[in-house]
Amino acid sequence: MTSYSDIPLSFRPHPVTGDIGRLVDEDAVAQSIKLLVLTNLNERLAEPTIGGNVVAHLFEHNTAAASLVLRSSIETCLRNSEVRAEVVDVGVAVNPDGNDVHVSVMFKTQQMLQPATVSIQLERVR
Repeated sequence: MTSYSDIPLSFRPHPVTGDIGRLVDEDAVAQSIKLLVLTNLNERLAEPTIGGNVVAHLFEHNTAAASLVLRSSIETCLRNSEVRAEVVDVGVAVNPDGNDVHVSVMFKTQQMLQPATVSIQLERVR
């Protein structure tokens, strides 16, 4: 059975050992999904095509077509960049009054019996 591990971005030390903790399996993949969604195209110099590019979509008009484009962009990003996860569903909820978007990604790995969900709240800063 394959196990996935990653370093948490908080870099908080373990309370007993003082070492940096680690994320395993579902948590490691969830962190990776969140980072990929929040990464803009051309943000990573070595790999400019990686990213969900959702920040660019925050300035679009809040229409059903814009939500579909955003959803498609996220699905394509995850399909191409996160091979550990099988994306079950991507939900996009746009709040036009609050200028924010709520993205939820339901995913499953080979070890998981039930899908897990990553929720990401995106807000446009004025």
